[in-house]
Amino acid sequence: MGVMKIAIILGILAVSGLVKATGDTTEQPTDAPTNDTTTSPETITPTPSDTTTSTPPKTTGTPPHTTSKPTTPATTPAPVLATNTYTIKKNGNETCLLVTMSASFSVNGKSVIVGKDAKADTTKSNCGKLFVNFGTANWFSLLFKTDNKSFFLDTVEANVNTVDANTTKQEIGKAALKASYRCTSGIDIKLNHNVTMHTTNVQFQPFQVVKGQYGTAYNCHKDLSPIIPIVVGSVLAALVVIVVIAYIIGRRRSRTGYEEI
Repeated sequence: MGVMKIAIILGILAVSGLVKATGDTTEQPTDAPTNDTTTSPETITPTPSDTTTSTPPKTTGTPPHTTSKPTTPATTPAPVLATNTYTIKKNGNETCLLVTMSASFSVNGKSVIVGKDAKADTTKSNCGKLFVNFGTANWFSLLFKTDNKSFFLDTVEANVNTVDANTTKQEIGKAALKASYRCTSGIDIKLNHNVTMHTTNVQFQPFQVVKGQYGTAYNCHKDLSPIIPIVVGSVLAALVVIVVIAYIIGRRRSRTGYEEI
């Protein structure tokens, strides 16, 4: 009986220990959730305010760059009138045609300039013909003729702004072979279809060119100084006066000789 009492007492003590143990485990979960739920909302709220306020200023700075770009195409250079020298050779090394000029065309009231981009087409040129390409699909040609003693510009053809024009049988700039023709003042050549070729600083020499250089220049009438004709006219007038005076003196002497006899 004493043993039974001791067993009962030990059983009661074991049951009470389990009750306390279970009471401790139930108290711990109640404390943990309360701490987690109170702290988590504070960490989430600051992030949206920071990200939304910093991004809009970046978009406002981009439009000024787009407004400045359209101004760049206005800087394209306009064609400038140029004095070009065109050289045509025969047999690949011997110069037989030299042409120097500044040129422009009037086409239906519009001016088209022959600029520095003008190039002689050697496949279409020869010792008596110059073919020049310039601008966009524009070209002109000069055809020279000779009578075996002298040369002259006979025919001018051109295609400018899709307008075909020409003139022929002109005899412009006649000079002796192995010499050159020069007209710094310029020559205006009228073509058909309301096209005019304007030239200045002109000098050309076809067929025969010695050592690749211009020969003796025959100047046009425009380049001659007005003083020269005045001087020549004055000299001729003075000669006429001298001849008349000499004739009168001679007549008087002959009459006095007859009277003495």
